Amino acid sequence: MSPLSSACSFNRPRSTSNAMVPTRNRGILARLRSYYYLVGERKEWKGTLFSIRRLVEAAWIVVLWWGERRVFKSAIEACQWDGWEDWPEDAMPHRVILIADPQLVDPHTYPRRGPLLSATIFYTDQYMSRSYETIQERLSPSTTVFLGDLFDGGREWTHEQSSLYAQDHHLHEDLIPITEDPRGAKDWKDYNDNYWMDEYRRFLKVFPSWPYRRTVKTLPGNHDLGMGNGIREGVKDRFRTYFGETSRVLEAGNHTIVLIDSVSLSNDNNPKIYLPARDFLDSLPDLLTPPLPTPLPHIIEEAANPLPSPPKQDSIFQNPTILLTHVPLYRPADTPCGPHRESKDPILIHAGYQYRNVLQPALSSEILQKTNAKYVFSGDDHDYCEVEHAGNVKEVTVKSFSWAMGVRRPGFYMVSLYTGNASPDTESVQGRLCLLPDQWGVFNVYIFMLLVTILAALFDFRRNRRAGLNYRGNVLPMSKGFGDPDTLNACRHLNGKNNNWCDDEDGDFKYSKRKQYSAGWKPWVVYVVREVLSVAAVVFAWYAWLIWRW
Repeated sequence: MSPLSSACSFNRPRSTSNAMVPTRNRGILARLRSYYYLVGERKEWKGTLFSIRRLVEAAWIVVLWWGERRVFKSAIEACQWDGWEDWPEDAMPHRVILIADPQLVDPHTYPRRGPLLSATIFYTDQYMSRSYETIQERLSPSTTVFLGDLFDGGREWTHEQSSLYAQDHHLHEDLIPITEDPRGAKDWKDYNDNYWMDEYRRFLKVFPSWPYRRTVKTLPGNHDLGMGNGIREGVKDRFRTYFGETSRVLEAGNHTIVLIDSVSLSNDNNPKIYLPARDFLDSLPDLLTPPLPTPLPHIIEEAANPLPSPPKQDSIFQNPTILLTHVPLYRPADTPCGPHRESKDPILIHAGYQYRNVLQPALSSEILQKTNAKYVFSGDDHDYCEVEHAGNVKEVTVKSFSWAMGVRRPGFYMVSLYTGNASPDTESVQGRLCLLPDQWGVFNVYIFMLLVTILAALFDFRRNRRAGLNYRGNVLPMSKGFGDPDTLNACRHLNGKNNNWCDDEDGDFKYSKRKQYSAGWKPWVVYVVREVLSVAAVVFAWYAWLIWRW
């Protein structure tokens, strides 16, 4: 065996120097001392890098569970019916959920394209799907009604070119083109009915019908059909084919719910567009107040004697009427919307390409007169608004259900209908705004956690540097007097571990906490990146599971 095959051996050949050869006892003592320091080094490593990383990973696990699970359940549980309904104890109210303006994000929504648009579509769909499922599971509504604007660019996806659309066979002799979207992009102008069908299936996936519950999705918005004279026949026919009649009457809990296609009623140049909605509106007075059946006298008369004429009966008591319209009713400018509105500004009285913020005054008055509604619920504005019209008619404009529609806290409206026998003067409708989670706030927490992760890695690097530990785990030998490469290698790999221990010239061990980090910014950058990636591996695996297992 070579004399220097083991630089740390205690039976080495006698040196030419006068150094004392270590005795057997000194060798045992040196080995115990080296073991002590190696254990101390290992404990120091576990107490800094290992524990800090695990604490950060544990914090990420808790935060992701909160942001992807708990925030949805907490928001919905705060709106439980029993917490705000004020009916008699034996009442069994009919409970309705109103959802406004989900407006599935598509290329019409934002000018962004590529991964950024795909990420926006993914997260908005995921947010609405989770919220909708939690509502159905936790609140168990009897009826769910959508207030229009199911899509964002639904009116644009068609084979029918707007520039060729005309009503030459209706009220006008000349062609009447529909103005094109001034924000139109070249890519989505080429989309057609096939793209709309993909969006339709996507909508049904985000908002599936719930078993044994009524879900109404037939009320259109201006993003579904267009507005007024901008509606195309093919677009409206397609919507009716897949969703149903756009104007209808529902009976729920001894109340009459009237859905009015207000966007079609705003048309005045194409009977195919406005006439179905107009006929429906004109028929409402008779439809909502049916006469009592004529009673027949319970007497036996001879055949020769004619029966007396039955007395005329008044109409039966009309159930309270609730009006649902996508576009809000007219109100004077600067009418305040109440404290629950995010924006400080009221609903503006304004119109533009394929939209009107409120209906025209004459149409609004006619709708209220013919429906005799005492409660009105609308959408379109995306923010909450509560106003009172003449005749003590209360209107609530429901918040958008999507966090991508300009509101920080999306929401929906809960309506509780008293099903008992109520007089005309009795309050039979109660409602409450329910807010959904702040998705931007959740994203901000994730960004904050990323900064915490980076700072924790920097802190760990600084502690290790002060302790003289090599962040790569490889250190240079500390001994002097041995120039042979085999000797140096043996000193570095004492007991199979990388360490700072080796023999000195006296054959004893010594330890030196010499700085092992190179100067400059590269070492800490490499260290931080490595630690962040190590944490990210755990975080992404947990995040993927949370998304997959919802």
